[in-house]
Amino acid sequence: MTITYSPVEIPLGGGIDTKTSSKLIRPPMLADAQNVRLTNAPGYETRKGYERIVTETSITDPRSLFTLDNDLLVLANDKLYSVTEHNNNVDLIEVSDLLLTGCSESVLDTQASNQQYPQMIEHQGLLVYVYYDSAAADCVYTIKDTDTGTRLVSETTISNSTRAYVMAYQNKVLIVYFDDGANAIKCLSFPTYDYTTTATATLKSDADADGVFTCTYLSWSDDIAVVYKNDTAGTPNVVAFQTDGTTISNSTVVDSTAATRDAAVIAAAEASNATVIYTSDGSVNHASFTSTENDWTSGFARTANVNATPVTDVACSISYSDGAPLVRLYTEINGGSRIDVTKESDISSLDPSNVDNSIYGIMLASEAFVHENRSYIHVIDGLNIQSTFFLLDEDGQVHAKSCTGEAQTEQGYNPKVQNGTVALTYKEQLNFNLSTTADVGTEVFSQYGIKRVDYDYTIKPKAVQFGKSAYISAGILYQYDGANLVEQGFHQFPQLRRTNLTPSTSTGNLTVAAQYSYRVYYEWYNAAGERQRSSSIPITDTLSGTENTMQLTIPTLTMTRKGSEVSIVVYRTTANSNVVGGAPFYRCSDPDPASSGSNGYLANNTGAASVTFTDELSDDDLLKNELDYQNTNELDHIAPDSSTGVIGEAKNRVWLAGFQDGSKVLFSKLKIRPNDQLEFHDQNRTAYLKVPEEGGAVTAIGALKHFTVIFKAEHTYVVSGEGPDNFGNGSFNSPQLVSADVGCIDQRSLVNIPGGLMFKSNKGIWIVTDNLQVNYIGAPVEGYNSQDITAATTINEDNHVIFLTSSGRALVFNYLLNAWTTYTNHEGLDAVVWSGVYTYLRNNGAIYKSADTYSDDGVAYNHLIKTAPIRLRGTQQQQKIRKLMLLGTYHSPHDLRVGCTWNYEPGVADYGTWDPDSHVSVSLYGAGAYGAGAYGGSGNPVYQADFRLPRRKCQSVQFTIESINTNNAGRAMSIEALQLEAGIKNTGSEVESGRKFSATGGSTAE
Repeated sequence: MTITYSPVEIPLGGGIDTKTSSKLIRPPMLADAQNVRLTNAPGYETRKGYERIVTETSITDPRSLFTLDNDLLVLANDKLYSVTEHNNNVDLIEVSDLLLTGCSESVLDTQASNQQYPQMIEHQGLLVYVYYDSAAADCVYTIKDTDTGTRLVSETTISNSTRAYVMAYQNKVLIVYFDDGANAIKCLSFPTYDYTTTATATLKSDADADGVFTCTYLSWSDDIAVVYKNDTAGTPNVVAFQTDGTTISNSTVVDSTAATRDAAVIAAAEASNATVIYTSDGSVNHASFTSTENDWTSGFARTANVNATPVTDVACSISYSDGAPLVRLYTEINGGSRIDVTKESDISSLDPSNVDNSIYGIMLASEAFVHENRSYIHVIDGLNIQSTFFLLDEDGQVHAKSCTGEAQTEQGYNPKVQNGTVALTYKEQLNFNLSTTADVGTEVFSQYGIKRVDYDYTIKPKAVQFGKSAYISAGILYQYDGANLVEQGFHQFPQLRRTNLTPSTSTGNLTVAAQYSYRVYYEWYNAAGERQRSSSIPITDTLSGTENTMQLTIPTLTMTRKGSEVSIVVYRTTANSNVVGGAPFYRCSDPDPASSGSNGYLANNTGAASVTFTDELSDDDLLKNELDYQNTNELDHIAPDSSTGVIGEAKNRVWLAGFQDGSKVLFSKLKIRPNDQLEFHDQNRTAYLKVPEEGGAVTAIGALKHFTVIFKAEHTYVVSGEGPDNFGNGSFNSPQLVSADVGCIDQRSLVNIPGGLMFKSNKGIWIVTDNLQVNYIGAPVEGYNSQDITAATTINEDNHVIFLTSSGRALVFNYLLNAWTTYTNHEGLDAVVWSGVYTYLRNNGAIYKSADTYSDDGVAYNHLIKTAPIRLRGTQQQQKIRKLMLLGTYHSPHDLRVGCTWNYEPGVADYGTWDPDSHVSVSLYGAGAYGAGAYGGSGNPVYQADFRLPRRKCQSVQFTIESINTNNAGRAMSIEALQLEAGIKNTGSEVESGRKFSATGGSTAE
């Protein structure tokens, strides 16, 4: 039978299809597409390359990129860098130190009565926590399954115990506690594989119930060391016991002359060094020893006794960096008046009077701990309505906060931070009533309990620009204004009592015998000129018949990155105004930094606990000044809680999630004054909304035309409406569920394209369309669903989105042609469009920027497409194909390689290579005499190739077409048309005899 060969066009313009069976894909879809972009021809061309603008050795542990106007910023684990370009040079500038950590809170346990002295640890699948139950007057421990949260052992009492620590070593958990019935230090232990079988050993029987009690693990000897007060001599003693929980290694007196009453801590390091920091009669002492493993015979030798009266608590950490010790001592003075930080490189020279920095108005709330050779501590501000735990570094910088407005602690007994987790006590505030004339407020608490706080040091934060600043969501919400990295808002506001007001008789112009009310704010202007103000509460006092001046003692703001640039602003009413009735407050402090004296400018002083302000301004002059922003009932400014870092921008607001309540979404106030910074208010439902609790915590927030889209891992909600104004009027509509089984698993995968919002779910890449349909747009790249998407970036000029991945191929979606391709050599951590150019951060820390080249920083790559199996009729119909003809455009030297895959078999069986450089004219205009051959040149300028197949008969054939760079990397060629010369046989395909079989039975032939 003669077969007639005819031209058959292969449709082009489709992208890859990894969802359909590789045998059943049909053109124009492709089986593979590497380093190509789709063209409108339709066809394919080589992707553009990149130039390296920052080397891989310049940044340690980079995490993410963001932009602020034309600035490119790089967030590393502990630093922020700025990348600037000028005169074809790139400068990398270190902007600020920071600690990137996500902070999450969860309730561990609750009781109606106080739960005190919590300690917890996670070890080998068990969560074990212990606390002192003040109602039962005993310690209680609970064991939970780490993964499921199931209680394995519930609220088991340790008789006669008052304080306890929980430790772990290998396959054992040890609870070291003080037995006040026997005046003994005891250890209850159990194996992790048999947690119901416990053993108790008495370690020492000479402990004082009123003394200190603390312990730590010594890694260099596998001992646990306990500091306690001797019940006879009153001296600080140490007992060390092995991790079997029973065998005592050593017991020694730390200081035979000291009467330890207030606090103690034992700090240890890997270099066989342990130090006991303790207080005696209000002074700080320390004793230390250096020992080889398990050699305690040398005991402790006191090396310093420094008077720092009145010391009420201490904490200390010791670590080693490049063999050198780093000692950090935190000394609490006078019950929360301040904390002094002392840094030393040698424990023997530790002197608490050599203070490196002080933080005022706070108390210690945990033991110190070390992360990457930097020391951290929890503190509590202790103010009624602002009672909050803060995570501070050794320089006093805040990196996270927890239990906002409900923190509590017990002085002298600080929980351990172990493996990035700590247990802290809280008291849930039901309401707080602060009288404007009273010295104290009235607190009402609904319950007491324990929260676990977890720190995630691997966080890769996302940033959004709002106004003239960028905002980064991590342990706290950071703000970058182009020059400074600071906290958004203020961690505290000036909380004044009536005792902070002192009337006097002087030269003032206040009305005698009149009542005046004040509001005091912290205020700060950023480098972009945007203004930020704190919250405030009013306080009132009355002058006597001769008094005409008011002096205010105002607490300073010491926990801030903004430093002395913060000012303290005072507002006042006129005489005898009705504050409850809404009387206005006017500014009575001068905004001019050059103004001093009474009613002058008042700068924040981070080196003092308070500053004083004298008010002598007459009511007539007062009325000429600025009105307080709260006069119009505008919601006050309260900085958001710490979160796990979920942030988005929609409806002219910034949205945050990732709080203890996983279904809570906080949104910012509107920007109504041009120079106002981003502000939040988190005190009532006018400033946040709740999505239904089903589906877990909120994972991402995005914008979609008229909606805000809120994602959970398997749920998608949209919120409509304009929301409340800055006075609390109005609201958003309730979240509307648009998908109950598809959500977003990573906010870094969110990206807007014309017509919708794309995102990565646990089922692949999906889209929420403008008409609220949730569609599976990523089916063609389903084969790459296991890849971790680290950024999703729209390149408008190319009509495509690049989904950067941490490993494997980058996925590229052309939203104009609705088709996917892939890029190789393109793994990274984050990507942005910087000054209109796609820029990405590679895994090794290098930063690449898109360029008009066709190499990745000089490294060549090939472009490749693999067609679908070509079958001209049925899937198994016999066909003959004589040749493949390619039509395209030549761009630069290369070899063209074409491979053939036959009859659905894996791999490429046959290759052919063609060198087009000798056959395609690449220098046309002006190459040769005028009118000779092609216009201005010679040769054939058409990129056209005829590929003869090594065999003709087949069921299917699949072509792999690849450009191979021969010299310098270049654009190679683009493909615009493929055509076969083929014929079809009207019979099915023959298979070998071993693949043939038939049926047997009772049927008869017709």
